[in-house]
Amino acid sequence: MAEAALDNGTVVYTDAEAFAEGVEAYIINDEGEKIPLPPGDYALEDGRTLVIGEGGVVSSIGQPEAEVEEVEASEEVEVEAEEEPGYVTKAEVEEMIKAALESIKEKEEMSVNPEAPKEAKEEVKEEVVDEVAVELAAVKAQLEDMKKQAAEAGLKHKAPSVKREPLNLKNLSTQERVAAIHNQFSSK
Repeated sequence: MAEAALDNGTVVYTDAEAFAEGVEAYIINDEGEKIPLPPGDYALEDGRTLVIGEGGVVSSIGQPEAEVEEVEASEEVEVEAEEEPGYVTKAEVEEMIKAALESIKEKEEMSVNPEAPKEAKEEVKEEVVDEVAVELAAVKAQLEDMKKQAAEAGLKHKAPSVKREPLNLKNLSTQERVAAIHNQFSSK
């Protein structure tokens, strides 16, 4: 059994004599259970990179020079993934609208010259209004798409119904009828 320490101090184990491609890597929890490592790249204290695939199996072991390039590339991918979620939140929509309004004010301040003719000022305002209208339409379209996606019906609970067989009370005595009816409505 081989072991290695990650750069965060976590000790990783394998049943093989050394970490190599194709062997299973795992950690041991407080109860002594073996838990396979989730897929991903893990930096070891010695500078190597341990790449884990599905099921905790080692896909590859990188040398220290490769680690720097892989870590930088994975950081860039993580940053890009964080920047572009699949949806737009209400706060982000409000932020977009504020940014659009600020850009309108800036364009008006920069492009409108007091000496310029009134027609030129109106043209600039119309251009800015058109740009804002386009951005607003795009935001509204995204919002409508989000409303459609989020409108899923929840689960409804339906109590199990008991199927009761019809009773033939003709052939029963009074006491048997009372007992049969009582059993029918009291049992669930």
